[in-house]
Amino acid sequence: MHPYVVDAFAEQPLSGNPVAVFFGSDDLNAQQMQRIAREINLSETTFVPRPRRPGSDARVRIFTPICELPFAGHPLLGTVVAPGLRTEGDRLRIETATGVILFSPERAPECADEVAIWASVRRPVPVGQPFDRTGELLQAPGVSTSTLPVEMHVSGPRHVLVGLESTEALAKVNPDHRALSRFPDLAVDCFAGGGTVWRNRTFSPAHGVVEDAATGSAAGPLAIHLGRHGLSTCGRRIEIAQGVEIGRPSPMGALVHGQGDRVDSVEVLGHGVLTVEGRLHVCPVPVDQDLRRGGRPSYRQPLRVAHGHRGSAPPRVPRAACRTDGAAGAVAGARRRPRPTGAPRAGLGHGRPPGPYTVPHRGAGRGDGSRDRLRHPRRQPKVPGTGREPVGVRRPAPEGVHPADHVRRPRAPAVRRGRRSPVVRMACLHACHEHGLLPEPAAGWP
Repeated sequence: MHPYVVDAFAEQPLSGNPVAVFFGSDDLNAQQMQRIAREINLSETTFVPRPRRPGSDARVRIFTPICELPFAGHPLLGTVVAPGLRTEGDRLRIETATGVILFSPERAPECADEVAIWASVRRPVPVGQPFDRTGELLQAPGVSTSTLPVEMHVSGPRHVLVGLESTEALAKVNPDHRALSRFPDLAVDCFAGGGTVWRNRTFSPAHGVVEDAATGSAAGPLAIHLGRHGLSTCGRRIEIAQGVEIGRPSPMGALVHGQGDRVDSVEVLGHGVLTVEGRLHVCPVPVDQDLRRGGRPSYRQPLRVAHGHRGSAPPRVPRAACRTDGAAGAVAGARRRPRPTGAPRAGLGHGRPPGPYTVPHRGAGRGDGSRDRLRHPRRQPKVPGTGREPVGVRRPAPEGVHPADHVRRPRAPAVRRGRRSPVVRMACLHACHEHGLLPEPAAGWP
């Protein structure tokens, strides 16, 4: 996959709001797209699969590091600027989750770089409504009051607009992002200015973005909000600056089409500059596919190797052979670890000790064996009234062995007393013969 990184709402590279664009993503599912967006870790990442609606030039899916968005402004502008999306005409119909968006890209005459493109997007009117949690919301950014009524506009993401008295007050806003994250699917836009020049700051921790450098989906609602309250008029373009406080200046324009109080559509304008072009090695297959079916890995596949085996299926170990000791277990592939000094021998199973066993009681003994007794570590009846476990049966230690190092051997299970099944016994004999542990078999050996 060949991703591009485009600086949206920027006239030169390394400014504006970057967005990663992936073309040819038809084989990726939503889970893989979300993982890639989290790996890129930009405010938004777009994927361009084949369109579904007739007449559409492309379909765009937008992901933040934590969720998918139905619509966003600067990711669509960056997708249009990326060189993978070209048509014969001067208009592009981009299919999104909210509908088909019309773009008009053209080469920017004021930019000398050939990868800079000027584009405008005309979209339906965002839906505005009063916000009922105004008092709680204003406490998060540390704002006492708003110069205009606090309203929420739904343009894909939900934007709540808060007006401040000056750009100096806007620059001093230091919001409580933990408090803002308690508002699900919500972005807070603090704005200030006058006339046709405005400045905006967008905080959206609920979408995984602390502060956005440029928010195209907020430019249209801001222009409508200003016109509704008499600070702008239809057909009058306003200039919006964003990202100044975080060192990513992003100029954009917004224009409301309509007459009087009637708004027909809103248009957002801005530049886009191609900054990075690269390659991402990701396998476009289901995530749960692994190599246990005998498949060979490639540099494009997510390498999922089980138990240290590379490229082929793990060896199949006979179940009966796993229950044997010595050479038979070694030939069958069972890995045996060295037994610690004083530990009981392993019985049935893969190196696990048998059920009831005893370990030395590591108490403060006096050396005469009074406290150096044995106890069962897991299963013993409790002494009534004490709540403590008894120390078990006292056994004298052999001569020359300290009682603390003495371990009473439990009775071996039946499989270690020679009563193996014929199949297991025959597997052990064959394994010992192959390793030279037994003489040549007599005639008639099966």
